[in-house]
Amino acid sequence: MKEEKETARTINAEAFVVRDEKLDAKACKMTIKEFGSAILEGLAEGIVIYDRDLRYLAWNPFMEQLTGLTVDQVLGHYAPSLFPHMTACGLDKLIKRAFKGETTHSPDFSYESPVKGTLTWLSAVYAPYRNSDGEIIGVISLLRDVTERKRTEQALKESEERNRYLSDLAFEGIVVHQDFHVVEANATFARLVGYESPDEIVGRNVLSWVHPLFVDQVKGEVRDGYEGTYSVYLQRKDETVFPAELNVRKVFYKGRDARVVAVRDITDKKWAEEALRMAEARYRHLFENAMMGIFQSTVKGKLMDANQALASILGFSSPEDLISSVKDMGRQLYVEPEQRKHLIRLLEKQGSVQGLEINFYRKDKSIIWVSMNIRMVRNSQGNILYLQGIVEDITERKSAEDALIKEKERFRVLVEESPFGVSMIGSDGRYKYINPKFSEIFGYTLEDIPNGREWFRRAYPDPDYRCRVIASWKHYVMNRRYEKSPLLTHEVICKDGTEKSIQFRPVAMGTGDFLIIYEDFTERKRLEEQLRQSEKLEAIGTLAGGIAHDFNNLLMGIQGYTSILQLSLNSSHPDYEKLDKIQALTESGSDLTRQLLGFARGGKYEVKPADLNDILTATSSMFGRTRKDIAIHRDFQESLWTVEVDRSQIEQVLLNLYVNAGQAMPGGGQLCLGAENVVIKESSLGFPPMQPGNYVCVTVKDTGVGMDERTRQRVFEPFFTTREMRRGTGLGLASAYGIIQGHGGWIDVDSEEGSGTTFRVYLPASGKEIEAVQKPADEVAKGDETVLLVDDEDINIEVVREILEILGYGVIAAKSGQEAVDIFREKSAMIDLVLLDMIMPGMGGGDTFDALKDIDPGVKVILSSGYSLHGEASRIMGRGCAAFIQKPYRIQDLSEKLREVLDKKP
Repeated sequence: MKEEKETARTINAEAFVVRDEKLDAKACKMTIKEFGSAILEGLAEGIVIYDRDLRYLAWNPFMEQLTGLTVDQVLGHYAPSLFPHMTACGLDKLIKRAFKGETTHSPDFSYESPVKGTLTWLSAVYAPYRNSDGEIIGVISLLRDVTERKRTEQALKESEERNRYLSDLAFEGIVVHQDFHVVEANATFARLVGYESPDEIVGRNVLSWVHPLFVDQVKGEVRDGYEGTYSVYLQRKDETVFPAELNVRKVFYKGRDARVVAVRDITDKKWAEEALRMAEARYRHLFENAMMGIFQSTVKGKLMDANQALASILGFSSPEDLISSVKDMGRQLYVEPEQRKHLIRLLEKQGSVQGLEINFYRKDKSIIWVSMNIRMVRNSQGNILYLQGIVEDITERKSAEDALIKEKERFRVLVEESPFGVSMIGSDGRYKYINPKFSEIFGYTLEDIPNGREWFRRAYPDPDYRCRVIASWKHYVMNRRYEKSPLLTHEVICKDGTEKSIQFRPVAMGTGDFLIIYEDFTERKRLEEQLRQSEKLEAIGTLAGGIAHDFNNLLMGIQGYTSILQLSLNSSHPDYEKLDKIQALTESGSDLTRQLLGFARGGKYEVKPADLNDILTATSSMFGRTRKDIAIHRDFQESLWTVEVDRSQIEQVLLNLYVNAGQAMPGGGQLCLGAENVVIKESSLGFPPMQPGNYVCVTVKDTGVGMDERTRQRVFEPFFTTREMRRGTGLGLASAYGIIQGHGGWIDVDSEEGSGTTFRVYLPASGKEIEAVQKPADEVAKGDETVLLVDDEDINIEVVREILEILGYGVIAAKSGQEAVDIFREKSAMIDLVLLDMIMPGMGGGDTFDALKDIDPGVKVILSSGYSLHGEASRIMGRGCAAFIQKPYRIQDLSEKLREVLDKKP
């Protein structure tokens, strides 16, 4: 209403009289031209005149400025078509009412100029426009720009609404008083002083709620016009007292001076202040005594605050020392300053960063690892205040992590390159990992065996065996807390169908998983079996060698006395033929001991360089004459390396192999013989292992029935046989095995049922040339030298003494090594030769020989033994012994050997 009155007064000043909201009749009768000249041009308000069709009759400069349209652009135009807002705001209805003689006032409305693009708030007054006859010929409108007023009103309205809203919801009591009497109050104040609503306290004296002790203070504050905050005690309607904080401001309220007072019950504040002081003390205690470093810094990197923990982490004595020393964190603390720039970019983007791990310099320039949680603190306007962070020294943890990474890498390399298969099985029975060796051993991948069930199905296809294996695993799993990791051994079927002997070592882990290590000891098992076979043969061979030695000593007596008798009898004597038969029987017995000694790996009687091609040709031709149904094929390499062998023993080996091949081909077949030079570059597995070097390999291959694995493993055992195959009877292959190993060679066999058998014999090559063969002499050679005969067997002493004496030699006998040494020391000048037995109790042949050499380095010694030239005998020969003669020997053999040594020039 006030604004409307101001509008009416303005129109009156501009030649319009508006009383009681009616236009002055005299003013309305003015002509349009007079109106335009007197008013339209000079007013700072809009003047518009409409005809009855709402077309424009007048348009003053203010309207041109407001709309951007000139008078020529609007005169005569239909107003609502130019300004659609007239209809929307209902202005057209107000104009129509003015045509009926009313003076109307529009509410404030907004107008946005389509030309200028500005928004303006306007108010309008519409009055009838009459001619001289008083007839209404148009409507005159006065438009005022009320934009500023509108903004003020809007702001005031918003302020009043906000104040009212805040007043009603405020936690503070608000009271307005004039001369100490309440003119307005909010509900909060009413409740503070003990009333249910503000209406109960309007008109009361505010001093009635001030505690008497503070009444004078309040009066003085009001009298002095104080504005601000102070504290007093107030009392409620029920006379209870509470501390209050008053915030006083002077205001103009409804045309008079007033005071508005915000009242706050500070009982809680008093407690809160105390709690705050305690909380700040606790925070400062935590800050200063925290185990982790805490800091505040500017964005540019200047430290603002820090605790003792951070100072210690960075090597400073105190926070003050740290803060005064570090002016630029990025340059002084960060090993890589670019990391701080990156950190600031992250903080600007996301506000905080958690778990940032970087390197910091300490005061002494040593480098440490730290982990930071840091955030950017802003004020309510979003401006950055500071950075706040927590720092933890993780150097030890990083070192441990690095060590763990290295350990993991070492473990990975160890597992990946392990010579053993490794798998990890989860507690759910699924395979988590298998290493390359596992796949190499078994051929299976993780896709093949995703879980334990599939592994058992594939690895143990035989249901009965699978059940036994599963039972052993269950037993281990149930008792694993009480036992160490066991070794489980099972036969496993691989992906390609082969069977392998596998040793399992399961390890139960704390996670419930199982780590299992697999060792393929199929080959080792085979070698262990060979070792057991070798040890068995060694034991039997030792027994056989002992028997052969003792038997040869017996034969020595028979052979010796038979030779003596034959020398004393004429060949026409009726008993001479019987003596020949005894000689033949003795030689047969000697052949038997030859086989026993061959099996005992001591079958070398006389080792000489030989051509295996010649031996193979001779033996195979002899065998071929006995088996016409077997076709013999020979493939011998020319220029075959020579070998140093006892020819008769090698012939025995080959004939044994031929015979066994023939037994495997009862209906005939093919026998393929081969010989070639081979070079072994690396030690081979076996018992004993074959050393690197040059060898001659002899191959004997048949097309017979073959052998199963069990038979193949036992084929070299003495007396082993199978009736179906009739292989390996007696000492045949066993003696062959011993003879070849006695020559420093190796023999092996490959065979499958139905596919024949192949024996391969390896003998060390020799660079020596083959010697010409000398025929044995038919007559005995005699002599007159003195021989020291050393033997612990009485029968040998007697028969050999008699043979030597028949041959013309002088004989001195000794029954022990020590006796022989004593005699030789006393009579060495008269002793020309020593015939020395190798095996004697007490001082053996070797020690005796060495003692004789010490007395006379040029002593001539013939070593004699029931054993063959092998082992200890060969070592004695290597120390300078002149010759060796095998028991039993004929008188012709002994006479020849004696003359060979005695006639040899020094």
